[in-house]
Amino acid sequence: MPPILFRLVEFMRDKAEWSGTATELLSAMGESGDLSTVITKWLNEYRTTFLSENGICYGYRRKRYGRQIVLTMGGDSRDRCDSDIGMPSRAVTVDGDTAVLLSEAQSGG
Repeated sequence: MPPILFRLVEFMRDKAEWSGTATELLSAMGESGDLSTVITKWLNEYRTTFLSENGICYGYRRKRYGRQIVLTMGGDSRDRCDSDIGMPSRAVTVDGDTAVLLSEAQSGG
């Protein structure tokens, strides 16, 4: 388990929602070093286990300048983040754009 994910949970404790690039996330968290190349991999890998267990939904949207991370908190994250097979994915609207919230069914695992 990457230690930065524990720090991410602490970072999100007082937030309902956060969005930005991987670099912006790391900067907002006060992280040093170049983890921007792997943070989205870890967010995706641990979204249905560690992040969900801590009430964090991870989603993303494509922008001209790259992928924008969308993190939301609260409620029963397992129900809110997952969708049934054959059902449309859940989405949130951030700054007028729709961001896809990944589900276990959509990603194949």
